Formats: sequence, C-alpha cells, structure tokens
Amino acid sequence: SGSVSLKVAISGNGSVTYRGLATYNLSSDNSYSGGTSISGSATVVVSGSTALGSGLATVDSGGALALDGTAGSLALTNPLALAGSGPSGFGALQNRGGLNSASGVITLNAGTLITTVDGSSLGLNGVISDGGKLFGITHLGYAGGQAGALSFSAANTFGGTLNNTSGLVALSNSKGAGTGPIAVQDGATLALNAANGNLSVANLISAKGVGVNGIGAILNQFGNNTLSGVITLA
Repeated sequence: SGSVSLKVAISGNGSVTYRGLATYNLSSDNSYSGGTSISGSATVVVSGSTALGSGLATVDSGGALALDGTAGSLALTNPLALAGSGPSGFGALQNRGGLNSASGVITLNAGTLITTVDGSSLGLNGVISDGGKLFGITHLGYAGGQAGALSFSAANTFGGTLNNTSGLVALSNSKGAGTGPIAVQDGATLALNAANGNLSVANLISAKGVGVNGIGAILNQFGNNTLSGVITLA
C-alpha cells in the first residue's frame, strides 16, 4: 500500500510489472520496450506521454492506469489492453486531469470502466476491439461545472454496450461506438461531432433525461449527422 514515485528513466528490452495496493507515479521519459503490466489493485499514474515506454500496457481486472495531464496534455501511443472497473470501482482507465489522448490500439479483455474527472477530456483514437467477445465500455464522467468527457474517433469493432452513465461521450466516427448498442443514462450526454465529414450512426440507442447541465441526452455538436438505429426513450 502507499505511494511510490519513480523519477528515473527506465530503458532496455525488458518489461515492468506493477502489483499490490500501491499507487505508482511515473513522470520520466522511459524507453523500455518489453511492455507494462498492472494488476492486483495497483494504480499507475502517468504524467508523461512516454512514461510507459513503447510496449503494450496491460491493465488486468482490479488494476488501473491513470492519466494526469494537469501540468500538460498527454498523448499516449502505447497499445492498451483493458479489463474491469479498477480499484474500488474508480475505473480501469482513469483521466485524472487535462486534455489527453491515447492513439494506440485498445483490446478489451473484459467489460471496462473508464472515468474522466470534472473538466477533463480523454480522446481514444486507436481502434478498440474485443476479439468478438461482446465486451462493452462504461463511462463515468464525474459531474461538476463541466463534466468529464470521453471521445471516440476510430472505426471501432467492439460489440458490447457503450454505456454512458454520466458526463459526455462524443463520437467523431460513424463507427466510434463499435457495433453494439449505446445507452445514455439520466444526466449523461451522447454528442455527435463530425469534425471530418458527416456521421451516419447505425447503433441502437436508448436514452433518458436532459443530459449534462440540460444540453440534451443526444447533442448534435457539429456537422449534418444521421442516426439510423432504433432509438428507445428509457
């Protein structure tokens, strides 16, 4: 338990495993290539875009990877493998501050909870897949003056539900939500943001409420977009 801060650069061909109840704070520009494993209720907090080296970062069920871009936006390029809801249900992938992005491919090894704190945003720009297992993503954007946001820009293939329980989820790709249904819970918002061409979203959608701060459960943020799936008002 407790907290450990690693402020030295890690290099080489080997891998790094973080276990236990501790929080590990990584800020260095690391170059090791063997990958990173996070398990056993460990939380790894990165405040540098290359803190995880260049290999695959695997978050096993119970562990967490947290991005802290409060001192400067992060742009992770590592491929990620995610599972579970993280320690104490705070998320397997956590955006703890800043306007951050992850551009590597993401594999869902189980249903996965992603959390974003008030005023922060996390862009997932790599293709998200689940190997045909129908694993879904749940987003919890902690509400406040400006609720946390999660965005999807790739043509994703995961087949489980994209469940937005609070905060804002934005799609900038017609297949951003994968192939499964989208659920928008009371107080949450699904935003369509066609920054590079109009969207045609075919997912089944269930929605309720008036969205984040009354902006709508479904918000056409930018572009001339189409929803062609069945919409159920829950």
